Amino acid sequence: MQPALPSASPARANRPAPRIGAILATAGLTALLAAGCGSGEPAATPQPPAAPAAGQQSTPGGSSPAADTEEADTQEIQGQGEPLIVSEDGTSLTDNCKSRKVLVTASNVQLTLNGPCALLTVNGNGSVINIGSAQKIVTTGGGIVVRYASGSPRIVNKGGASVITQGGTATP
Repeated sequence: MQPALPSASPARANRPAPRIGAILATAGLTALLAAGCGSGEPAATPQPPAAPAAGQQSTPGGSSPAADTEEADTQEIQGQGEPLIVSEDGTSLTDNCKSRKVLVTASNVQLTLNGPCALLTVNGNGSVINIGSAQKIVTTGGGIVVRYASGSPRIVNKGGASVITQGGTATP
């Protein structure tokens, strides 16, 4: 014979626990905040980009004359092998690019990539990157310095806060 289990009173059985209501209210508030319900403030007015530094290849729109007005062709650039992804702040690396796509999503990175790269995309701040060459270079952030040893890459300098020049220590 099994022992009898205590039964809930009818009044409690039909009432949800108070914790569930608090959890649901918190989840709803979080969803609203994540969706960006707005603060009632008008949207920020875009500021014109800063003037390019000496030797920087950038037009007032933030792109080089060879850059496309759209970045859709970034998907069309074919790299060979697995892409190189650098996501840890402060990374220091010297490697052969091997026609790969390179994605940097960290700050204060020091990279030397010898040989040709298919695409270099840098998101972060304070990085110095030397590459042999690239079909396209895209930067977003501040204080980024990219030097390419050879070629004429298409350049997209979002915000105009990066310096992208020919030169550097990488081999073509």
